[in-house]
Amino acid sequence: MMRLSVVIAAALAACAPVGDRAPEVAAEPSTVVYQCDGMQVMAAFNGPAATLWLPDGTHLLTATPAASGVRYEGDGLLFWTKGQTSALLDRPGEVSVVCEPGPPPSWRGVVEAGATFRAIGQEPGWLLDLYPDGRLHLRADYGTLQVYAPVPEPRVEGDTMTYETRTDSNAPLRVEIIDQPCRDGMSGHPFPKTVRVTLDGTSWQGCGMALAGR
Repeated sequence: MMRLSVVIAAALAACAPVGDRAPEVAAEPSTVVYQCDGMQVMAAFNGPAATLWLPDGTHLLTATPAASGVRYEGDGLLFWTKGQTSALLDRPGEVSVVCEPGPPPSWRGVVEAGATFRAIGQEPGWLLDLYPDGRLHLRADYGTLQVYAPVPEPRVEGDTMTYETRTDSNAPLRVEIIDQPCRDGMSGHPFPKTVRVTLDGTSWQGCGMALAGR
């Protein structure tokens, strides 16, 4: 009897219309930053749910049946991912746009230079880049302060990854990368990480993201 039930279930699944195919959602949570025709969108995928951070706020979407890829709908939005290479964003009253995963186009130079992570903050403006060969480059106070330091192995505690090092001038430097969504104070762009940088007792907070992979 059990064997017959299994055969019948398999036959029904095979005969189901393509348009009614169950969504193939990601097994593990992941966060991806997309560039959608000049607009930066962050998507956090967790099983059958996806949370989108758009300029107008945060939206919760749910996976629905799709012929291919994974289609998420909610709050009047449609976000249709096509594997790990692109997605389609459809908003009410607007033309659908294609979204590509990756950092902002203005960061192309640092990506080509080999950086694997970038953090950014405002008031005063600062940038932090991490490189796979163990280099760290911090530009603070709108670029008037340039700091270089070696990058040690990080210490991981809960959702925080901490790097503690010393600059070329022997000043203590701590970088904390926290697995919490963040929105840039100037552009409003969303990022998957919150970043705190403390240099010789002076601290800055901002946002960051990996520049390669997910």
